Amino acid sequence: MTSLSVDKTLRRARAHEQKGESGEARALYQSVLDAFPGNKKAQQALARLGGAGPAGDPPAEIVEPLIALYNQGRFAEVAEQAAQLLRQYPDAFVLWNLSGAAAAQRGDLEQAEAAFRRAVALNGGIADAHGNLGNILNNRGKVDEAAACYRRAVELDPENPELYFYLGVVSQTRGAQDEAITCYLRSLEIAPGNAEVCNNLGTAYQAQGDIDQAIAAYRQAIDAVPEHASAQNNLGTVLQTKGRLEEAAECYERALSIRSEYPEALNNLGVVRNNMGDRDAAATLFKRAIALHPGYAEAHRQLSEVIKYTADDDHLARMRAFHRSPDIAEPDKCLLCFALAKASGDIGDPAASVAYLKEGNAIRKARLGYDIEQDRRLFASIKSAAPGFSGGRLDPPAAGLLPIFILGMPRSGTTLAEQIISSHSDVEGGGELRFAGRYGEALITGKEHPAEENIRAFREKYLADLAEISNGKRYVTDKMPQNFRQIGLLRAAFPDAKIVHIRRDPAAVCWSNFSHYFSSNGLGYSYDLADVVAYYRLYEDLMAFWARDYGGEIYDLDYELLTQNPEEETRRLIDWLGIGWQDSCLSPHKNTRGVTTNSQLQVRQAIYTGSSAAWKKFEPWLDGAFDGLAR
Repeated sequence: MTSLSVDKTLRRARAHEQKGESGEARALYQSVLDAFPGNKKAQQALARLGGAGPAGDPPAEIVEPLIALYNQGRFAEVAEQAAQLLRQYPDAFVLWNLSGAAAAQRGDLEQAEAAFRRAVALNGGIADAHGNLGNILNNRGKVDEAAACYRRAVELDPENPELYFYLGVVSQTRGAQDEAITCYLRSLEIAPGNAEVCNNLGTAYQAQGDIDQAIAAYRQAIDAVPEHASAQNNLGTVLQTKGRLEEAAECYERALSIRSEYPEALNNLGVVRNNMGDRDAAATLFKRAIALHPGYAEAHRQLSEVIKYTADDDHLARMRAFHRSPDIAEPDKCLLCFALAKASGDIGDPAASVAYLKEGNAIRKARLGYDIEQDRRLFASIKSAAPGFSGGRLDPPAAGLLPIFILGMPRSGTTLAEQIISSHSDVEGGGELRFAGRYGEALITGKEHPAEENIRAFREKYLADLAEISNGKRYVTDKMPQNFRQIGLLRAAFPDAKIVHIRRDPAAVCWSNFSHYFSSNGLGYSYDLADVVAYYRLYEDLMAFWARDYGGEIYDLDYELLTQNPEEETRRLIDWLGIGWQDSCLSPHKNTRGVTTNSQLQVRQAIYTGSSAAWKKFEPWLDGAFDGLAR
């Protein structure tokens, strides 16, 4: 028997075993052992089947009927008979393993864990035993122990793709995305084209912010299984983050054609429809998601954003009841608090609105583990590294793309500014692009030296990503607000690019940050009134710092002046950008591009005044938090 025929025989044996044909499987495994007595896979399999197993196991004629019962789904009988046999064979690995498997199938995870721990103690050289214990530990939330079990399992059986998959899953649960990606790639190397592995690989890349790799992985999953509803839905989410709303909607619709009762896809499609300006369609989709899954807190929150409440609104009553439920999980309560705050504001109850916001924000901050000191350290490192960018700038590219950076505090008016600028026919609206943060974070914090080659590499990677969304236009807006932290790097890498800084009333900005739920984990400061004010001061100080070197190269656009004198301020802005005047820039509300931020409702309306004063009706319940902020 050659090594190639050994592999083929083992695969045939495994197939018989999975069908419950243990006799045929055992004979094939034994034939491998006859030719290669040291073959571990055959030894482990026979141990699993009760033949040629570890010392202490009962004879095969006793174990085989028990395995047959298990394969028939008669788990209570397996548990009972295994318990009886264990009195006679207390050190029988195969019986403890079967007992654990039967307990797991019956939902008794505590008993399953105890049985699998005993099996591993009796024979720690069998990969499946460690894998079984890992599965139970993972289901019981003991993810660190589960990871250790899976790692031992892959050491024992390094060619088993399922074990790498399970280790990848638990690594993701632990937040170890790098380890998860390594495991999924190894699993696919052994067994290419597995749709579930590709789908999970996509989620790991997505969690890391590597959107292009995530797209590729989801497409791989769909190529393998076109009817993979989860992969279709996940592909939609990453396309949505890139502003490709029509494509995202198509993915969600395909997911729903595969699985009509899919609350997450309904919710996601609702978000896209809302971003595209169709609030009625969005509301219908959110309601359908809630009908399928009444406890879907995110769908409740999304619905709250697109409807206007009255005091007797049925949905408001349902949310209040959900919020009072003793069984509600903290993340769901947090989402409900933001929804109830919005609804309370609608019905003229600002006291309740602020109370819900304080409760929801406190939960979110605690779950993120945020401390304002981490941002104080971040800003200090940015200022410390900044002199490295003032020594020289790259030569502007001879031709090609030019980014227009629109930055400032989140909720300061960056979306409106982008809608104005991208109404111009030569400008593509890019939205909140993560490129500068992804490629420049190490440079701006001093972790990477700001040498010319590193700045050039940053520019090349940034422009390569920008080209994918440019639609052939020369100018592309990047309205990631937090790029205000990157100004030193941006001036060094893009000396010919334009930077537009949006200024808005500080109290209005701080209130808007505090009163909005951000799905991103990077805005931890917004979940506490004291933190948001402290962060605003950090932002203010950093902008003053940049002004000393780049003051004449940054255009300050005053949001309040823009809303009061839209034509005058818009003409000044477009003239400074040097892109030539077009009347369309005076009608940003007619811009048909999708908007994926919380500001999408406002930009669908003509420019109006008064939004910066909206926070004042909540002021009596803010305990003077904004008293020290000066315009």
